[in-house]
Amino acid sequence: MSSYAESYEHLSREQGHALNARNILRAVPLLLPEEGVEHEKVRDYFTHLLDFVSVLVDVGLGNRILDAAKNSGAKAYEVLGDARALTSESEIVSAGILCVADALGDLQLISYNFAWGASEKAMQMVDVDNMVGHCAFCLQKRGLKEEIMHHPSELDLRYINENRHESLEPFVNAEFFRRELWPCPGPYQSDRGMPHPFELIILNDWLGAMQPWSDISCRYEKLLEGMSVKQKLETEKEQPMTVVNNITVTLNDGSTWKGDINAGKYIQRAADSAGEVKNDDLKVTVEELVSLVTKLIDSTPDKSQQSEIAQQLDSLVEQVETEEPKSWSVRVSAKGLVQAAKTVATLADPVAACVNKVVQLVLGESLED
Repeated sequence: MSSYAESYEHLSREQGHALNARNILRAVPLLLPEEGVEHEKVRDYFTHLLDFVSVLVDVGLGNRILDAAKNSGAKAYEVLGDARALTSESEIVSAGILCVADALGDLQLISYNFAWGASEKAMQMVDVDNMVGHCAFCLQKRGLKEEIMHHPSELDLRYINENRHESLEPFVNAEFFRRELWPCPGPYQSDRGMPHPFELIILNDWLGAMQPWSDISCRYEKLLEGMSVKQKLETEKEQPMTVVNNITVTLNDGSTWKGDINAGKYIQRAADSAGEVKNDDLKVTVEELVSLVTKLIDSTPDKSQQSEIAQQLDSLVEQVETEEPKSWSVRVSAKGLVQAAKTVATLADPVAACVNKVVQLVLGESLED
């Protein structure tokens, strides 16, 4: 473990994943696509990687509980474990990302060798340390200094420690992610976060290599200035989130849904947002989707999966009511709902049809385009 590991041991698991999210984003330009690999393999890898980062962000904010995110961690480990789309020099970085996926999924598939005397908490946060360490080693192999990766991670850690509040624990605030990905002061210049060598040697090389996938590189470049995120849920200090509690939600047609509180909060917010949609056709379709998804959730026995489905519904409806919906976000949530509905034969076709109609009304194109 690196000398930085001990400084991570005061983080909560959620704060550790928030730090992981930003460290992975800083590492993206170190992941170079292999020449001659199938176009879709590269696209799939980076799309799943950025989606995985979104899950880590939600965990860090408290928008998704850790137990509900385990499936996402396991899926990321499976998908991102196939790094044949990347060059061999990128393997060390992709290995660091797998450490994070293993931790989020609580898979315990990766073994670590710890220094004698390492604290139990430091060992629990080994994925945070490994993510930074693997990236720093890759930078060193490419002729740059390790501090280029260590420094911004330390600034993020300092921000978490300086902005702790009892009502916020164990999460970070939304401003943590809204900051520039390479915050100032940088390791070499006080008014510049990203060092020139990294931009000239690493970022520009990656942008050039990613020209065939310009939509992904454009999506990434926007993240350099910070993420547009919202902290959706209030923390509940009086009871652990793992305790089963029920909630009753009034849907748009006047009917009610009763179920687990973790899924219910997302359903309530989705129903409220659906009622605010201005376009009449879209409003009717979204309200129908909310009703269908509640039936899907009722047919899903696993509580963590219920919460994931409800969150995907909430994320989709949130984009629907915005003036400028993000196409990639709409598609990710829409595809997640369609996939989830396939587990219930009587709902698979109705949910898919309704989701496709929403996507068509919002984006002007079908989900398959």
